[in-house]
Amino acid sequence: MFDSSKFDSEIIKQFDKTAENYSKDYIFSNGTDLDTMLKQAHLNPTTTVLDVATGVGHVAMKIAPFAKKVHAVDITPKMISLLQDDLESKNIKNVETHIMHVNNLQFVDDSFDVVTCRFATHHFANVRAFLSEVKRVLRPKGKLILTDIIAPSSKPMEEFVNEINRLRDHTHVRQFSESEWESILLEQNFAIVDRHNNPLRHDFESWLERAKTSKENRNRIVGMFRNSSEAQSQFQTDPQMKFFIEDSMIFTAQV
Repeated sequence: MFDSSKFDSEIIKQFDKTAENYSKDYIFSNGTDLDTMLKQAHLNPTTTVLDVATGVGHVAMKIAPFAKKVHAVDITPKMISLLQDDLESKNIKNVETHIMHVNNLQFVDDSFDVVTCRFATHHFANVRAFLSEVKRVLRPKGKLILTDIIAPSSKPMEEFVNEINRLRDHTHVRQFSESEWESILLEQNFAIVDRHNNPLRHDFESWLERAKTSKENRNRIVGMFRNSSEAQSQFQTDPQMKFFIEDSMIFTAQV
């Protein structure tokens, strides 16, 4: 039987440990998807935004200058602490931080014009519960802008990418394919109004170091790539196994 409280504790432990790495990582702090998410939000000085699983707040700080108010929530205290320090150092006044679970958003119904969530849903034990909460707190015609890594449509490669990500970080639950995301969003009564492909070029060493992957699991991941020509082709690895390319996607959906 799945123990949600134990899993939440593992999430907090993992990201308390790795928060500094995520704060500094180039993909997280400078990814071009941040510009796309900002553009898709169509913000104005009256817009209120909720950034779910904010981490160290890269999305929240990106969109804050263009919104009335941003609420940034995360389950991990260390992440929120780093964000608070950053907000203070940059003198950003319209971002309010909260330690909060994605399946229990402590806001009243119809609170937000936009909800954002970036590179986090593959750690969610119950994506549908998360989407139900998002739908509840969004105002009519409100938008969800969701960015995450996605799995290939091929079943063997979907299993491969999820296995290497679990070896890298044991709090990885599952990344879905584009078609699975489409089905889930439609099932939860979201209308997909836009989508953007966002390929990520991972440097092997920094990708593994960011999650503080054990040496044993690092070797297992490299071995899995070396032993699969299909994976090498799918993820465009170089012969020296220095990098690979993983797909991600930005969905804009409306309630």
